[in-house]
Amino acid sequence: MTTITSLPPLDTAHPPPYTLGMAKLTVYLPDEFVARLQPFRNELNLSEIAKAAIEERLRNEESAVEGDVRLQVLTRLRRGDLDKAAMRARGFDAGRSWARDVATWPELKQVASWPEVTASWQVMPAKPGNVLGVVGAGLAMMAVSKTYVPKMSHCFVPLSVKSGPPPGTKEDRVVLYWQGFVAGVIDVYGLVKDHMDRPTE
Repeated sequence: MTTITSLPPLDTAHPPPYTLGMAKLTVYLPDEFVARLQPFRNELNLSEIAKAAIEERLRNEESAVEGDVRLQVLTRLRRGDLDKAAMRARGFDAGRSWARDVATWPELKQVASWPEVTASWQVMPAKPGNVLGVVGAGLAMMAVSKTYVPKMSHCFVPLSVKSGPPPGTKEDRVVLYWQGFVAGVIDVYGLVKDHMDRPTE
């Protein structure tokens, strides 16, 4: 094995463009490879050849690293999308099962008429205190403002509903769960609505 720096100058026609801003590196080459270079020492600029080869390899390595980062980011984002879809599906299954097996007709109509769920605070148990508190606040606003029209933004969960998102679930996942829940309820509600609303003979 021979180092380029230990040889007599191979590149007299193209002296290396060393400047204060450039580093000098040592390249190790097999002896037989160096012997093949000797006849072309005046034609080849070894510094430029080495630089071009290293540059190409460096670009490949950098592209590989960027590709790894890209894959990591895509994997994380796709995993997040899957988690969100799974939470909504969990809510849908819970809502559909409750509507099919447990809910009374008034409960079914109540949940099917929920406003759009966009925040977790909208969803609360249908306890007398919760319902009266929301209604009382609306009546108070009507008393002080003749133009106030109460908007029912809360979604009261019937007491017969025993399921819900796991404790500690993130805000956006809670919203997705209840969006799925009401979608599952509406799925069952649509199957029986026309029959239940039909006047009995």
